[in-house]
Amino acid sequence: MPPPADSALEAAAVEPLIRDAVRQARAAGITGAEETPFVLARLGEATDGATVLANVALLEHNAGVAARIAVALAGIDR
Repeated sequence: MPPPADSALEAAAVEPLIRDAVRQARAAGITGAEETPFVLARLGEATDGATVLANVALLEHNAGVAARIAVALAGIDR
């Protein structure tokens, strides 16, 4: 699911940054569970925090969706 439109970034602008961050991780020998935090940190730096804001907005949106699903499911059992 993409982040909400008001915090989304243009894919064309972010995708090259992702590829570069992944290349940096591989060059540094960073793999597995350490790779995602490394890539996210590099993206945050490269976008002056815009990707961090987009990820937080996505997290908040998904939490709201999960809460609505939980409320709907709770009503099913009653």
